[in-house]
Amino acid sequence: GGGGGFKGAKALVVRVLAGLLLLCVLYAGYINARDAWVSATNPAIGWSAYQWNAENIRIDASSVDEYLIDHVGESEPVVRSFFDIYFDANASALIYVKSPCDRVEDANPRFFLHVVPADRVNLPGIRKQYGNENFDFYFELQNGVILDGKCLAVAPLPEYEIEYISTGQHWLDNTRRSWQVKFDLDK
Repeated sequence: GGGGGFKGAKALVVRVLAGLLLLCVLYAGYINARDAWVSATNPAIGWSAYQWNAENIRIDASSVDEYLIDHVGESEPVVRSFFDIYFDANASALIYVKSPCDRVEDANPRFFLHVVPADRVNLPGIRKQYGNENFDFYFELQNGVILDGKCLAVAPLPEYEIEYISTGQHWLDNTRRSWQVKFDLDK
């Protein structure tokens, strides 16, 4: 028969697709197991495979004000802008806060976070040509929360000495920046 070649090709395609599906399921299982292991062994660190800055700090508070008091005390923000930005020295992290806050308008656009080290040797390979390390993030993926109409997101910083930080947000269409600030943590 003339149909034997077609049946063989069809069977091959089915096997290949079944194999790909199996690989996807196994990879998803690996990701879940890895995330569970990281969470269990490092309770202060969360994990997300969907962002540049994969390690992030869990936000466990019943209010934004409670979180700020627990992490920065009575400190003033290092920057007042569209989001106020606080520095948590113990966790080496920036805390972004906005009040009042709307999920779509305020928290949806991508945040950019560019860190310039005091010594450019600390930059990973390709980032040396740009002079900064890119830790851009999305609010929802950075364990961002909205509590009592206030937005709060926490972005960990690298452990090297920092010359300055440039951060802000892009418009929803991602074509330009809606706000940006540049600051030094020591000032």
